[in-house]
Amino acid sequence: MPALLIDPSYAELTDLAGQPVEALVDHGTVSLWLECVSSPVTFDGHTSYSVRLTGPVQAALGPGAHVLRTAKGEFMLVLEAVGYDLRYVHYEAFLTEPAA
Repeated sequence: MPALLIDPSYAELTDLAGQPVEALVDHGTVSLWLECVSSPVTFDGHTSYSVRLTGPVQAALGPGAHVLRTAKGEFMLVLEAVGYDLRYVHYEAFLTEPAA
Protein backbone atom coordinates (compact mmCIF):
# COMPACT_ATOMS: atom_id res chain seq x y z
CA MET A 1 0.00 0.00 0.00
CA PRO A 2 1.48 3.42 -0.91
CA ALA A 3 2.27 5.80 1.93
CA LEU A 4 0.00 8.76 2.52
CA LEU A 5 1.79 12.07 2.02
CA ILE A 6 0.75 14.37 4.84
CA ASP A 7 1.06 18.14 5.05
CA PRO A 8 3.85 19.09 7.48
CA SER A 9 1.76 21.87 9.02
CA TYR A 10 2.15 23.25 12.51
CA ALA A 11 -0.92 21.30 13.67
CA GLU A 12 0.30 18.01 12.17
CA LEU A 13 3.85 18.36 13.46
CA THR A 14 2.75 19.40 16.94
CA ASP A 15 0.75 16.15 17.16
CA LEU A 16 3.94 14.21 16.33
CA ALA A 17 6.12 15.87 18.99
CA GLY A 18 7.68 13.31 21.30
CA GLN A 19 7.27 10.46 18.82
CA PRO A 20 9.67 8.43 16.70
CA VAL A 21 9.94 9.03 12.96
CA GLU A 22 12.00 7.33 10.27
CA ALA A 23 14.09 9.13 7.67
CA LEU A 24 14.05 7.27 4.35
CA VAL A 25 17.61 6.95 3.00
CA ASP A 26 19.25 5.03 0.14
CA HIS A 27 20.23 2.11 2.37
CA GLY A 28 16.93 1.87 4.32
CA THR A 29 15.83 4.08 7.20
CA VAL A 30 17.36 6.07 10.04
CA SER A 31 15.42 6.26 13.30
CA LEU A 32 14.85 9.80 14.56
CA TRP A 33 12.96 11.29 17.47
CA LEU A 34 10.80 14.36 16.83
CA GLU A 35 11.68 16.21 20.02
CA CYS A 36 9.60 19.35 19.80
CA VAL A 37 7.97 22.04 17.73
CA SER A 38 8.68 25.64 18.72
CA SER A 39 6.03 28.16 19.55
CA PRO A 40 4.83 29.81 16.34
CA VAL A 41 5.50 33.44 15.50
CA THR A 42 3.05 35.24 13.20
CA PHE A 43 4.02 38.33 11.23
CA ASP A 44 2.68 39.88 8.05
CA GLY A 45 0.26 37.04 7.33
CA HIS A 46 2.74 34.18 7.81
CA THR A 47 3.46 31.86 10.72
CA SER A 48 7.02 30.61 11.28
CA TYR A 49 8.25 27.87 13.61
CA SER A 50 10.96 25.25 13.89
CA VAL A 51 11.00 21.51 14.44
CA ARG A 52 13.80 19.76 16.36
CA LEU A 53 14.70 16.12 15.71
CA THR A 54 17.44 13.87 17.10
CA GLY A 55 19.12 10.85 15.52
CA PRO A 56 22.14 8.60 15.98
CA VAL A 57 25.56 10.06 15.23
CA GLN A 58 26.66 6.85 13.45
CA ALA A 59 23.88 7.36 10.85
CA ALA A 60 24.05 11.15 10.48
CA LEU A 61 21.92 12.65 7.71
CA GLY A 62 23.38 15.15 5.28
CA PRO A 63 21.81 18.60 5.07
CA GLY A 64 18.84 18.97 2.77
CA ALA A 65 15.39 17.57 2.05
CA HIS A 66 14.49 14.25 3.70
CA VAL A 67 11.33 12.17 3.50
CA LEU A 68 10.17 11.25 7.01
CA ARG A 69 7.79 8.40 7.79
CA THR A 70 5.36 8.19 10.70
CA ALA A 71 2.34 6.03 11.47
CA LYS A 72 0.18 8.82 9.97
CA GLY A 73 2.08 8.95 6.66
CA GLU A 74 5.13 10.50 5.03
CA PHE A 75 6.21 14.12 4.69
CA MET A 76 9.29 16.04 3.64
CA LEU A 77 11.37 18.43 5.73
CA VAL A 78 14.61 20.26 4.98
CA LEU A 79 16.90 19.31 7.87
CA GLU A 80 20.11 20.95 8.99
CA ALA A 81 22.35 19.55 11.74
CA VAL A 82 22.56 22.13 14.53
CA GLY A 83 24.43 20.16 17.18
CA TYR A 84 26.41 16.99 17.85
CA ASP A 85 27.35 15.07 20.95
CA LEU A 86 28.92 11.63 21.46
CA ARG A 87 25.75 9.69 20.61
CA TYR A 88 23.34 12.00 18.80
CA VAL A 89 22.98 14.54 16.03
CA HIS A 90 20.39 17.26 16.60
CA TYR A 91 18.58 18.56 13.52
CA GLU A 92 16.33 21.52 12.96
CA ALA A 93 13.86 22.40 10.23
CA PHE A 94 12.45 25.91 9.81
CA LEU A 95 8.98 26.21 8.33
CA THR A 96 6.66 29.04 7.28
CA GLU A 97 2.99 28.75 6.39
CA PRO A 98 0.13 31.19 5.78
CA ALA A 99 -1.37 32.44 9.04
CA ALA A 100 -4.71 30.96 9.97
